[in-house]
Amino acid sequence: MAADSTLLAYLVPRVTHSTENTAIEALGYILSQSAACRGALRDVLRSGGSEIGPIARVATEVSGEKGGRPDLAGFDEHGRERMLIEVKFWAGLQPGQPNAYLERLIQSNATGPSALLFVAPAARLETLWAEVQRRAEAMEVESSGASDLKSAVVGGGDCRLMLTSWAALLGRMAARAAEAGESAVESDIRQLRGLANRMDEDAFLPLQSEEFAPEFPRRMRGLRRLIDDATYRGRKSGWISTSGLMVTPRRSGYGRYLRLFGSAGAWFGVDFNRWAERGDTPLWVIFNKKQSVVSLGDIRRALQLSSSDRHVAIHLPVGVE
Repeated sequence: MAADSTLLAYLVPRVTHSTENTAIEALGYILSQSAACRGALRDVLRSGGSEIGPIARVATEVSGEKGGRPDLAGFDEHGRERMLIEVKFWAGLQPGQPNAYLERLIQSNATGPSALLFVAPAARLETLWAEVQRRAEAMEVESSGASDLKSAVVGGGDCRLMLTSWAALLGRMAARAAEAGESAVESDIRQLRGLANRMDEDAFLPLQSEEFAPEFPRRMRGLRRLIDDATYRGRKSGWISTSGLMVTPRRSGYGRYLRLFGSAGAWFGVDFNRWAERGDTPLWVIFNKKQSVVSLGDIRRALQLSSSDRHVAIHLPVGVE
């Protein structure tokens, strides 16, 4: 398990499809509970050029007069809505984003600073910022900013349009919470950071032109043939049986179920998740959970496998057919 894994990162994708909604509520809860974290959020906005004052209160999904419900809204000490936050993982922009939210801020804060902040995985910042700017062209956007904080002046006034990463925002919040001695808040941030990291890892990375070349599909076709050929040779040698078992692709890749030495059940194939996490091999043997430790030990010795895990990496030689 990765060092930054948390219970929230493990549990949320397994029990709900509304990962973004969970993140919204978690972020809103932390900001509501901690003045230090609201101060960190203000630091982010001021780093992007906004002269917004202290954020006294944060609420989730506050409807505007013309409809629309941004994920989070921040209010000053007089109860005026000065800030809107829109949370993103992999979802695209809604039809009214960002223009409807910018108009809402400009109309309600004609004489004071305000900001619309998008928060997204680091892998999406460049492409999402390009899309946000394209949609907001009518708002006379002039952009500037660092790699982890994009900022733009809207219409030449006091309203700012910004984009930052989960890592950057939560990092500042964690630092402020630590300075304030808020250990419980630090723990909450760690949970949300684990979920954000998980979603960042799973984010759809922008396509590059070279990825459309035939090399990758040929490689995948070759790996599929390698799995089938290895299974066939194992059957011919007598130490693999596939009787009654089928080729069974998973969401994470192509493979098949088989029995080793007549008894040990396993799945053999390409596992994209472990390939992405480990980065050293696409091929894996995954033994059944109910397999006895004794039989696994015998099989590992027979196959000269050093791993004691049920997930065994099959390392491939390079430069050979």
